[in-house]
Amino acid sequence: MSKRSVCVLPLFLVMGGLLVAAARASDQPKDSFGARLVTYDQAAGESYFALSVTPKAQPPRGAKVQDVVVLVDTSASQKNLFRDDSLTAVNELIRRLDPQDRVRLFAVDIEATPLHDDFSSAGSQDVKDALAKLAQRTPLGATDMVAGLKAAVDSFGEPSGNPRVVIYVGDGVSFAKLVDRSDLRQLVDRLVTCQAAVSSYAIGPRRDISFLAVLANQSGGMVYIDSDDSASPQAAGAELAKVVEQTVYWPRDVQLPNCLVEVYPSTIPPLRADRETIVIGKLDRPEAARLVVTAEANGQVTELIWDFAAERSSEDFAFLPALVDLARDDAGLTLPTVGWAGLQEAARVLLSGAADLSVIEINKPVADAADSHAMPENVVHFVAFQQEAAGDAAASNTDGDLQLELEAPTRIVEEAEAGRRVMTGKIQAEVEVGLSDARKQMGTNSEAAVQGLKAILDNVLRAPDLDPQIRAQLRDRIQTAIREASRRKAEQDEIRRQSQENMAIAQEARRLAVELTDRRKQVQQLMEKYDALVDEGIAMALEGRNEEAEENFSDAMLYVADPIEALLPYHPIGESARFNADFLRQLTGQRKFRQLRHKNFANTLYEVERAAIPFPDEPPIVYPDAEKWERLSEEREKYKSMDLLGSGTKEKRIYDALLEETILEFDEAPLSEVVDYLKTARNIPIVIDKRALDDVGLGTDTPVTISLAGITLRSALKIMLKELDLTYVIRDEVLKITTPEEAENELITKVYPVGDL
Repeated sequence: MSKRSVCVLPLFLVMGGLLVAAARASDQPKDSFGARLVTYDQAAGESYFALSVTPKAQPPRGAKVQDVVVLVDTSASQKNLFRDDSLTAVNELIRRLDPQDRVRLFAVDIEATPLHDDFSSAGSQDVKDALAKLAQRTPLGATDMVAGLKAAVDSFGEPSGNPRVVIYVGDGVSFAKLVDRSDLRQLVDRLVTCQAAVSSYAIGPRRDISFLAVLANQSGGMVYIDSDDSASPQAAGAELAKVVEQTVYWPRDVQLPNCLVEVYPSTIPPLRADRETIVIGKLDRPEAARLVVTAEANGQVTELIWDFAAERSSEDFAFLPALVDLARDDAGLTLPTVGWAGLQEAARVLLSGAADLSVIEINKPVADAADSHAMPENVVHFVAFQQEAAGDAAASNTDGDLQLELEAPTRIVEEAEAGRRVMTGKIQAEVEVGLSDARKQMGTNSEAAVQGLKAILDNVLRAPDLDPQIRAQLRDRIQTAIREASRRKAEQDEIRRQSQENMAIAQEARRLAVELTDRRKQVQQLMEKYDALVDEGIAMALEGRNEEAEENFSDAMLYVADPIEALLPYHPIGESARFNADFLRQLTGQRKFRQLRHKNFANTLYEVERAAIPFPDEPPIVYPDAEKWERLSEEREKYKSMDLLGSGTKEKRIYDALLEETILEFDEAPLSEVVDYLKTARNIPIVIDKRALDDVGLGTDTPVTISLAGITLRSALKIMLKELDLTYVIRDEVLKITTPEEAENELITKVYPVGDL
């Protein structure tokens, strides 16, 4: 539901003017895949030119994979419909990319935040998850365009051979960090070095289209602007996807014709096959010329050659001298002439200000004269200048010089006052328009109204030569409107919050209803399984297969009744299923036990009858005398218990040492020191199970404090190790200090005679 849409032609802001119209067909270059050199000759003899070139060679074979970085503005200005449309455009762009293209998304506000770890194919789950994160991100803060573009360049990493494209979706306003010329120069150099073309979709309440146009012009990109059309976001996404597919030629070497003595931009920008590349400057003499550009495109080097002749000087290009003068300040860095349409818009803006420029040129001698008149020592220069100015004027009376000398200061003051009045009226008109627009926005988008009013207030406070009383009046009116807009915003936020809360409650209710329906379907399926198990169990019980029947009834409880109770707690159906299955299992078991009882009762009586048969005592049983039994018991004494250690082993020496009395006196001594003492004092091997101690967070440096005397070493070790949650075992001919858990695995096998049991 957009209230704005995209102009599918590139639109640019030149010197504060918005380019909103495409070039007329009659104004287009005659050869859309060639070159055109238009000129304008001044009366003083200087010639100026504008050269339009489009690659006419067949582009190299396109790469299979493109590396695309998408920067999405998530600052506070991107709210409501702007946010919805930008998300729609980004989704449409991703959808139309080749599935093999590699994409990485960034959210840009006060910093650039990657939404996934690395480049992923356009149709991958990583990109889908990144789009979901982007949709959930709350627009906050201001935008740092420098940080965003640097993050885009850094993300490309080392050259991979794939064409690189940066797509920016946002307003281009860098409130977090203003972009000066040095920043812009560094950004352009980095973009050209890594061969990344920047194209933009300008969307937002306030858009810095000139900055986006400069980026596009210097890096070989395009700019599309949002406007009023419900289909705009989809159209913007589709156009940006086409931009990604186009070939960009990155100049390596340029051979300019000798007749072009001054060229701006001083470095020929990247060329595109879908638009013209414009350079302007001064011309030495009109003649046939050739331009040769050696460029790289899609990893291949191509030589582009244009042969052209200068057209006759035309008044249609009278704007070129002023445009060249503007470009000369920064070597054409900030020229936003993206294509022939961009050059035409520059002409429109410059020519629309021709009247004001003429006034400035006419009044310039008077202003210079005022400067001379202000200093008495410049009287001679002033009189000489009077004569020069009078000679150029239309009036030529004999008293002109004297009259100019007397009237110049008064005229300057009057003109200054008139200028201030004009400026004051302009500012007041801007404030009135801004207040009117803000009132219209308050009902639907109070946040945008507040931002717009703050910008107007900033302009009023910073306006030079504005009467203090008028400034105070305008400030009060704007601040009152800001407070009203803030109040409306709070009301709208509360209404939005309540709406979102109600929506969340409704969604939760729907979710619970769907979940309950799903659970009931699962219960129905489980009950069908329950009926099958119970019916089969009853049939088995009737056939006498009692054990199999019991298994069926147990399965009915375990795999049906229990899951039903988990799905529907406290519901009678689960309890009923459990009780019924348990009852049938009990009934089947009792029936089986009764049958077994009857059968075994009869068998026992049978054995009793058989045991009643007498047998003769022939031959009789003769037992040895008591002395022999005593002798046998004495001989077996040594075998009554044995632990398989054997006598004379090292384990026996350890056991003997444990029964000896000992003295332990330690204060915060490491465990390793205590062990070394015992090893030396008792001459027995003792080791510490370091791995087991590490598992419980202890070490050989664990402090030990103990004071014992007059007890056995066994008891002393038990007391000392118990305080550390440790124990000891005798294994592999050593006494090992370890944890109780590890000691449970160290078992000792003992053998006992059972012959007399």
